[in-house]
Amino acid sequence: MDIRNKAWDSKFFRRPISELVVDGVFDVNQAKAIVEAADLEGIWGIEAQLLVQQTLEIRVLEALGFYLVDSKVRFLTSVDLCRLEKVLPPYGRVRLARTNDLDQIYRLTKECFVDNTEFVSRYKAPWLFTYDEASNYYKEWNLECMSEYSDLFVVWELEGKVLGYSSFKPIGRDSSQDVYKGVLAAVDLAHRGRKALNFMQNYVFHQIGKQTFIVDNTTQLANVVALRNHMAAGKTLSDIHLVFYRVNDDNLKTL
Repeated sequence: MDIRNKAWDSKFFRRPISELVVDGVFDVNQAKAIVEAADLEGIWGIEAQLLVQQTLEIRVLEALGFYLVDSKVRFLTSVDLCRLEKVLPPYGRVRLARTNDLDQIYRLTKECFVDNTEFVSRYKAPWLFTYDEASNYYKEWNLECMSEYSDLFVVWELEGKVLGYSSFKPIGRDSSQDVYKGVLAAVDLAHRGRKALNFMQNYVFHQIGKQTFIVDNTTQLANVVALRNHMAAGKTLSDIHLVFYRVNDDNLKTL
């Protein structure tokens, strides 16, 4: 068990944020000591993730002032391009995203994530982050994907209008295969129900240019549509984590 700085979050939100990393046995006394030391160091927020079946450990976190704020349902699926047929959209076309698509991509991001009351995320919890911080957070992810992983960022477009988008990034290797993680994906409300996420991801997979690889699709328990799509597409469930947050603020510890 250890605590690590979440460098990206700390820099973006301009306050020290760390993550309680639980490897192996969950030690209650060690967890308490780590949290107390973090408070003394002035660490503003601590994130912790536990498997959904770790009910005893969850109770310990809650006793230490952590609150359930999010969830992660991860699907890890092996892809073999030899067995993957190309899937085309019913209308329009899928292509690589361009910088001049960003305004339309931001619009979809705001509608599907920031302003969508059914979408649950720790970054939207009002006692943690402001509306503007949440909005800018998701916008920054779009920018980073466009800048760093443009060959894995696609849009579904019809006559100049972006109907949806999907972005991926490489995150390392697992079982001697490269792993690519889905970052963000959104579809215009008027064009849902057409398996857009499937044919956009299909395009990305052929873009990767490797025979075999692993895809990480992670979503939230509350995102029933995404869960249904992943299961219908035959993706393999790996694990379910619950995400907790603790803030070093006396005004918030009594929530």
